Amino acid sequence: MAQTMTKTKVDISKFLGRWVNTYKETKGIASFEISSQDGVPKFRAFGSQTSHAPGDWGEVEIIPLAASPDGGVAKGFHITYEINQVKSLLAVNENKGLLIIAIYFLPSEGNGYFSREFFFLE
Repeated sequence: MAQTMTKTKVDISKFLGRWVNTYKETKGIASFEISSQDGVPKFRAFGSQTSHAPGDWGEVEIIPLAASPDGGVAKGFHITYEINQVKSLLAVNENKGLLIIAIYFLPSEGNGYFSREFFFLE
């Protein structure tokens, strides 16, 4: 007998706002904004001028992650972008008031690469 899983609400409210990279010389994401529109969490990244995609990366939906399957307060989230033939998988978690993003860049050609960046709430 298959068990049906119901999706529980995960609260992302502590992540809402504009976050800025702690490293001003980053070659990745310079800043991002987290919002909630009609209860749907959204993420909008802005690449640095030396990024593979400078400027506005556009808005995507956040997949929030809680500490347990029961839901509750978000401990992190993940998102995916695809820009300039580079798929970017972002895994985000919070630690000591910072958001830490592990970014896996997967170009359609050539080698993929990894970056970890730290952000503070502005």
